[in-house]
Amino acid sequence: MANPIACKAVEILETSGWTQDSYQNDKGQFCLMGAISQAVILTKKDGQFSLLGQISKKINPFSPFVATSIIGWNDTPGRTKEEVIDMLKEFC
Repeated sequence: MANPIACKAVEILETSGWTQDSYQNDKGQFCLMGAISQAVILTKKDGQFSLLGQISKKINPFSPFVATSIIGWNDTPGRTKEEVIDMLKEFC
């Protein structure tokens, strides 16, 4: 089932840009967590925590720490905007 928050987060990253080591930088670019949070505001939909749990299980199935897993994955050196968007699209 498509998650409207994930789909909106993809749109945000594609239009505003993606960043690392910052929720939102001074250029208006978002990290993965920032894009998801912004998507919740814009869509006015519930389901953020469910989506975050699904993403965390996908990127690090053995970690009990959802936010830390997602932030660490986003901020991994060498990670690309395309990788982040492709992963999010799996939930759209």
